Amino acid sequence: MDEPSESDGACHSCGTAVHPADNFCQECGAQLAGSGGQPAESADGGTVPLDGATDQHTEFDDGASPPQKSGPGAPGSKRGQESPFRAVGAALGLSVAGLGVPLIALSIIGAILIGIGLPVGPVIVGMALLQFAWFVALGLWFLRRQGYDWDGVRAYLGIEIPSLKEIGLVLVTWVGIIITAGIVLTVVTEVAAELVGPSNAEPAENSTGEAIAANPEIVVFAVIGMLLVVGPAEETLFRGVVQNRLRESLSTVPAILLASLLFAMAHVFALAGGGSATGIAITMSVLFVTSIGLGWIYEYTENLVVPALLHGFHNSVVVVATVSAATGLTVPELLLSAL
Repeated sequence: MDEPSESDGACHSCGTAVHPADNFCQECGAQLAGSGGQPAESADGGTVPLDGATDQHTEFDDGASPPQKSGPGAPGSKRGQESPFRAVGAALGLSVAGLGVPLIALSIIGAILIGIGLPVGPVIVGMALLQFAWFVALGLWFLRRQGYDWDGVRAYLGIEIPSLKEIGLVLVTWVGIIITAGIVLTVVTEVAAELVGPSNAEPAENSTGEAIAANPEIVVFAVIGMLLVVGPAEETLFRGVVQNRLRESLSTVPAILLASLLFAMAHVFALAGGGSATGIAITMSVLFVTSIGLGWIYEYTENLVVPALLHGFHNSVVVVATVSAATGLTVPELLLSAL
């Protein structure tokens, strides 16, 4: 074997000079880059960075399926390979499409169905279900367009049965969200009252919550819907796809904050009929805090089922508390009256 020259590079582990053709360091046995510090090709077609981790999510221009990875996100896999603005643009586009398409299409369909005489209540419920189905469909379509097969989609999102530890973490995180959101709500409301007056500083109510409060007999169905439909659907799009896409180019904190901002903004139209612009901003600040909690627990567990459970549980508690306050019934009385 030829003796390595100084220009050939050095082993990233022990610093010994290496030859470009060497696959392993002759001194310490570490796997080497193929050319003086560039990542070596891995068996699955990805690259082996100098820290030994496998970068398994790359851009593919030849139409081939991307290599599979274990766990969501491929954090940092595109950092330095694409502009962060591209990741932000993709996340923004997904959020706009997730909100705008159903807002326009379902509003037209709903108006037609009500116009031909169908009951308003079932039409609204049906349109809501279609909206959440669209969230999931859009997210899955995007990942399939990236070249992932169905096993790859599951690995990218991180879909696993949660452990007891993760279920406990859901409860702990929820308590943290409630405490933090309460503090933020108090501070923001007081500041808003000073600026625009107390009468304009009331948080905006979600139109869905108002509809449920007006029909307390459906509270059980609403809770089931929050757990099985709303939580999983919104988390699939905003955490599983939007936050993961941001994480490919951004570090943890900016990705979670941007995904949380997009999540909060997606609720603007649900709040539009429930208060002033200031009230909407107050409620969005609480949604932003809640979303940060959801983003953090997803980042920590790498399991989409965990934030979906937390989301559904949080919404269920809010629904029951809202209806209980509106009806004057205690929670046990409310649940019994709905059965």
